[in-house]
Amino acid sequence: MKRRVWFLEIMLAMCVSMLIGCGITKESERDTSYVEEVPIKVVHYVSGKLGDKSFFDSAERGLKKSEMVYGHEASTIEGGNDSAVWASDLEELAASEKYDNIIVGTFPMTDTVRKLAQQYPDQRFIFYDDSVKDDPNVYSMAYSQSEGSF
Repeated sequence: MKRRVWFLEIMLAMCVSMLIGCGITKESERDTSYVEEVPIKVVHYVSGKLGDKSFFDSAERGLKKSEMVYGHEASTIEGGNDSAVWASDLEELAASEKYDNIIVGTFPMTDTVRKLAQQYPDQRFIFYDDSVKDDPNVYSMAYSQSEGSF
């Protein structure tokens, strides 16, 4: 179990850092004289609750590690156990345009993220623990269940 948690933390941190770095060219190739450095804003939507040392807690630790290393602004929203509010919460996040990346995961959220990715093509999503295919604004990551326990 500890290896699965560790593996998920590392994967989430790597994916967040890859997406944050997308599109950045070498410093010598950019004209930054007119641009202020604005930190990337990331939100992690938890379709459940934190604090029980489970899957979401390990994803949260990975996000906090990447926040310390790369300096982006990260926040977390706990959706609670009422699955009826998850879709509306995520739609509100996507519509607000306050975040550069929305991180969300688990199988019950797959269809919601797929729908929102099509509805908000300029919003970037990071989806973990399942795959959302054919949407260019969704980066999906999945892992073999056996890799977490060997």
